[in-house]
Amino acid sequence: MFYVEHATNEALTRAMNDKTVTDVLMIDSDESWTPEDAVRILMHPDEVVGGAYRKKNGWEHYTANLAPSDGDNPEGKMLDDGTALLCADGLPGGFLRLQTTALRKFHDAYPEARRKAANDVVNTTFFSEWTDPETGTPFSSDLGFCKRLQAIGVPLWVDPMLKIDHWGITKYEGDFDKYLRDQLTFDTVRKMAR
Repeated sequence: MFYVEHATNEALTRAMNDKTVTDVLMIDSDESWTPEDAVRILMHPDEVVGGAYRKKNGWEHYTANLAPSDGDNPEGKMLDDGTALLCADGLPGGFLRLQTTALRKFHDAYPEARRKAANDVVNTTFFSEWTDPETGTPFSSDLGFCKRLQAIGVPLWVDPMLKIDHWGITKYEGDFDKYLRDQLTFDTVRKMAR
């Protein structure tokens, strides 16, 4: 496990155990965003909401995995401002809002994820590489965390309206909403052409 994961898991355990903390907002250091987007993600009442940004070294793609849907459009729910949250099958940890209730559910459901640290403090390993015991499928630490949350009934949501820029050699501007609209248009045209 990477040192960053150790620090993340320790910080999340502290937040989970502090009864005054209700939410944790995780943001990677190689991203930029607006204060309005940080407030927006915190205002959602759902336990787990993430933002999508361009994949490092795969800049033409985005990091969130949408949940499979039966129709042409992704599953979601409308918000009062006319936008929507979309059901996710996996979220990156780089712009992720977690309510501590979700962390406690994870902690209670996965006793094998608890580790004794210094001074007999028990830390929960939320983020670590994980292999699905039923399928043998390996997952990254972010997706492993998401899959285990879903398995205990915690839904994942992505807000496509968040504009998160990801930095590499240069800034890669993020607009997941536009990306999805462009993809939908392409897929619709392709289906019509058949």
